[in-house]
Amino acid sequence: ATGCGCLWESGSSSSEKYPTWQPRMQFALAFIVAVGAAPLSAPAKTKGATPLMRSSMRRHNLAARASFFNKNNENQDAAHTNGHHNYGPGHKFGAPVTSRIANRRPLTRVRADKEYEGKKLAELFAGNKKWSEDMMTTNRPLMEFLGGTQEPKLMWIGCADSRVPESMITGMNPGEIFTIRNVANQAQISDNAVNSAIQFGVLALGVEDIMVCGHYGCGGAKASLTNQDFGAPLEQWIGPIRDVYRTHREYLDGLPEADRLNALIELNTVEQCLNVLRTAPVQQKRAETAKQPGGPIPRVHAVVYDPATGLLKDMNVDTDKLFATYKDLYDLKIEA
Repeated sequence: ATGCGCLWESGSSSSEKYPTWQPRMQFALAFIVAVGAAPLSAPAKTKGATPLMRSSMRRHNLAARASFFNKNNENQDAAHTNGHHNYGPGHKFGAPVTSRIANRRPLTRVRADKEYEGKKLAELFAGNKKWSEDMMTTNRPLMEFLGGTQEPKLMWIGCADSRVPESMITGMNPGEIFTIRNVANQAQISDNAVNSAIQFGVLALGVEDIMVCGHYGCGGAKASLTNQDFGAPLEQWIGPIRDVYRTHREYLDGLPEADRLNALIELNTVEQCLNVLRTAPVQQKRAETAKQPGGPIPRVHAVVYDPATGLLKDMNVDTDKLFATYKDLYDLKIEA
């Protein structure tokens, strides 16, 4: 009996020795009846039913179970209030009753998916339907081609900001830009997401140009200028932008405060280009193509977008010369 965790012993009164076993046993039996019985009878109830009817039955069962748990919580709260299970702060069952009641999160009734659909979501699907119809009418060969493969020549490392949709602001078609976006358009050496995208884009897809695109008014760069701890993982993510500021502090501190943010955004974009050139896939591909006409690929470009004007500015940074400055530090000595 003791191995099973039973609540009584031979020769003693269970109600006297363990005054809490009865409510718990009642709860266990009620749980078995309310929850355990439903799945056993579900196949018989749903036999021959349509998918819509079965979905409705499942929602009804879930709602009934949630109602049972909520009702049981109310009963337990009442029992706690009347003095049952009133464990003290140091008791093995945990915190005082009042705090456990206050922190309980009752289950909510399951609602149909339609109740969560917002207006913008409906607009999204309607817009996609219209776009699909237009593309299938005006550019069916492209869509049929994209249904089987992609052959992008450009890669875009951009910010996740909603104001910078790369295909829209460049007038490019689907399949022309291989893209990865994150907060503040970073290509951190320790980020597997960015490095995996670079590896796939360069070695598998054969992209020829990689564009690192910053944008004015970037929230990630703005956050890095504050002395606020944003907590993990955001604080660790914007940490390298603070390092960019430290590296160029004399220059940035000499600027008017109104110009400092955009200057940091530009410097961060150039820094991320350097990080791209440090990756092994890029160095490997550039070593293999070093002697081809036009120079090695992929070429890396620093660009900045202005959401206020819609213009994309090439910063005209000679990234090859920039990397050569730090070649003794970052060159992996990869030979073709």
